[in-house]
Amino acid sequence: MLISPYKPGGTPPYLAGRSRELQAIRDFLAPVVAHGEKADAQMVLHGPRGIGKTSVMAAAASQAAEDGFVVAWTSCHRKEPFLADLARSIDRALERAEVTDPPRLRATVDRVALEVGVPAVAKLSADFKRGHKPTPPSGAIAAVEDLLTQAAVASSGSQTHGSGVGLLIAIDELHAGAPGELAILLNASQNLNREREHYPLAILGAGLTSTLGILTSAATFGERSRWLGLPELQDEDLAEAIVAPATELGVSWHPDAVRLVLAAAHRYPHFVQVMSSAVWHAARPDDGGTISPHDARAGIIVGQQEVADLYRARWDSLTAAESRLAATIAHLGGEEAVDRAAIENAFGGDISPYRARLLDKAVIEEATRGQLCFTLPGFADFVLAEADATAPKTNHRGNDG
Repeated sequence: MLISPYKPGGTPPYLAGRSRELQAIRDFLAPVVAHGEKADAQMVLHGPRGIGKTSVMAAAASQAAEDGFVVAWTSCHRKEPFLADLARSIDRALERAEVTDPPRLRATVDRVALEVGVPAVAKLSADFKRGHKPTPPSGAIAAVEDLLTQAAVASSGSQTHGSGVGLLIAIDELHAGAPGELAILLNASQNLNREREHYPLAILGAGLTSTLGILTSAATFGERSRWLGLPELQDEDLAEAIVAPATELGVSWHPDAVRLVLAAAHRYPHFVQVMSSAVWHAARPDDGGTISPHDARAGIIVGQQEVADLYRARWDSLTAAESRLAATIAHLGGEEAVDRAAIENAFGGDISPYRARLLDKAVIEEATRGQLCFTLPGFADFVLAEADATAPKTNHRGNDG
């Protein structure tokens, strides 16, 4: 059997249907390549979970590295600090690119790790949670500015690429960044715009649809980011994502097998990778082989169990009150978005604390302002099978008090 070309949970080797977005990112990076100057305000890819934001950003970052950029990548997590990790990522990226590491730059990396850990930054995040509009500490902003400018200039002299282009910072899960640290980064980037011609630098982020509001709350000018929404892929794009990687290995798919996978995957990109991988292992094809509808049906059974395990993991992570809110949304809307007012009416009170937790756990997302829906297709049916809105689930976590 040939090794499966599908990557559930990872970056697929073949990115179908995203040429428009990749070209937009190339256009965004063009001023850095052509003139050695800072790109416009950060570009942010946004869309629901599983639609391929990370894959698009990874493909763009890979192309940028081939074009001569030094690429530093980091991910945010659960509103926790990320700037110290970003500083270390920049340091590692420069080292991999064999950029001369001047003592001043190394000292600046250490300074960022120190400055963003001071109590003032913790207070900044706390103020955001209370709904205030605090001013980020100038020491931390200056430290990040120094890091970005020094690293960008050093990147333009990368030994690996001869005459390097500059520095690309890629930040995944941007919506999950600590608000105080997002404010520091946005302010530092904004300050550098005044002398953009000196700094070959670009910042690219990816996050949920809520990222626009989060960045605007962190800094008013966050709304000036260049927003690049990822639309849902069409059936022909998803079919290409199934067929093309196999074709490169000399394996073909029967059209009916492709249609079975698309239906079983709810036409959701992540599930397409899960189902395609499961079908591949059921078929065990060799060069010149064809994946049949029979293979597809056998593999889909396995893929559906993987998806059910994912649903189960999410459901079991919920407290009793969170489960009741999820069940309320499922009863009201199923796979469709539901108005918050209708949810609160059926739930019997304010849903704010439980809504925030479900958002944080990636169980639900804001479809549009004031509307909520599940992040995974098919999860509503799973929830309805597990609990009824009028009979809250009890578990070892107990109630939320």
